[in-house]
Amino acid sequence: MAQRQALVWPPVYDEKNRRIKGFYPWIVRNKKVGPLLDSIREQSSHPEVTRVSIRAVIPMAVLVQMVNRNMGGIHIEAAFPISHIISGCWVAYVSYNKPQRASNEGLRSIVSISRKRSDPMAREELERQTTQYKIMQIKEMNDETAEKFSVLFASMFDVYPVDINPSAIREMPQGHIVMAAYEGEELTAVFMADRASFNLEYRTPLTFFDFVNVVSKKDGLLLVPLMARHVVEIANQDINPIIYAEARADVPGLQICCIRAGMQNCGTLAASSLFKDKGDDQAAFRDTKVWFIPNFIS
Repeated sequence: MAQRQALVWPPVYDEKNRRIKGFYPWIVRNKKVGPLLDSIREQSSHPEVTRVSIRAVIPMAVLVQMVNRNMGGIHIEAAFPISHIISGCWVAYVSYNKPQRASNEGLRSIVSISRKRSDPMAREELERQTTQYKIMQIKEMNDETAEKFSVLFASMFDVYPVDINPSAIREMPQGHIVMAAYEGEELTAVFMADRASFNLEYRTPLTFFDFVNVVSKKDGLLLVPLMARHVVEIANQDINPIIYAEARADVPGLQICCIRAGMQNCGTLAASSLFKDKGDDQAAFRDTKVWFIPNFIS
């Protein structure tokens, strides 16, 4: 699987997840709202596509107008501020789902449930409770390590949004920050952050770090947020880092991990990604919660 190290426009079709994703290359000021919405409508006409999701940088005033506007089935699903990089602006997910791809989120919010169970945890406390594990960054992936990664993912999932075979995993360090946790010689957790960069309006460099591929078979509620803290340290060495996570809404443990890592929830992506867990009868598109690292704690 080729790793994307740059965000490109026009958006691309993801056949496995039957969606089109992209990042709008201009700041969406008032005159750009129409062209952005027209592009989403055009992309949604593809017969195989059931979801279009475009991330865009939008000034707060325009974002409020879009939230309160009838956009013909197009919605602002999530948004988080990047004023520390571009004054007054937010990154927003502007999305459209066809009727057959409805949200599967229940009436009770997983985030609300998770918040009752957890609070942010200091890195020192996470480290104190996980002293038996060794966490390391994987900068080069050999065949043996790639095989172990693949086996760990395959033990949890029959269908996953991206390829998790050894060949694909071998290439992951080229476009991701890859962390692994070991107990002795046993691989117990994997944490990957996708790194993608581009120049907004061809002049302002932005670097996005998306916590995308996470799996743990032991002490995940402690290991995963600790690994996230390691990734944040590495990401903050880059140019204008924007750090966020897309975590399955139907897995309370992932939401707890985001809270413990100091992240804040900022929306839900409806039926975003295809999963089939071990024991499930069939694969299904799952809702995804978006979390971001506030600049003041990053």
